[in-house]
Amino acid sequence: MYQELEQLICNFFDRGIIRFNLEKGFELAAHRQDPGTPLSPLYYNLRTADNKGGPLQPADVVAVTRLLRTVIKRDNIQFAGIAPVLNAGRPFAVELQDMLYHAPGHRSVPILHFEKGTGNLQRHPDLAPGNFVLLLDDVFSSGRSKEPLVKGIRAGGYRVEHCLVFANRSSEGERFLMQLGVHAHWVTTARETLNILKSNAKISHDEFEQACQHMAA
Repeated sequence: MYQELEQLICNFFDRGIIRFNLEKGFELAAHRQDPGTPLSPLYYNLRTADNKGGPLQPADVVAVTRLLRTVIKRDNIQFAGIAPVLNAGRPFAVELQDMLYHAPGHRSVPILHFEKGTGNLQRHPDLAPGNFVLLLDDVFSSGRSKEPLVKGIRAGGYRVEHCLVFANRSSEGERFLMQLGVHAHWVTTARETLNILKSNAKISHDEFEQACQHMAA
């Protein structure tokens, strides 16, 4: 898995899907809640073209989802439905659904959607209430944006114990989700991403050290 991840991160960096800027930094969703939050030196733009003109191509979605599926198998994540986070998680949910359907054992896993207004998860005719669903997103930082989604899943009559993302920016998010009774799973962390970039001469050793210190502050 690591070699595949390394190639993908370097490819994403070369194409501007993953960006690094130690000087100016990047504003994340957390800054809308707390403007005093330090800017991040690392940015993942995992949007597809139909989501605000994102850079991800269909082949990229397949590559990311293949790694997500590896984590599902590695961590033995059990679920009967997928609840993607709005637009960000949906492309990966659709691809994961297709991969599971065509895999040996043939699993038909429905994708569920959050209701506009209430935020509750809509009931799916093929998935009875009480079943476990997987909360799926592209990245998480503090994890606080996931709280209303977790509550929405439970209010919809389903259970949720696992949240899966491509990139975990902060251990704070993992701790926060645990307080909600949800285990966090990820393909990579911000530090691992930075280490891969350093190892492949995309950023310098000094930039790596400064970025790690910045994110730990």
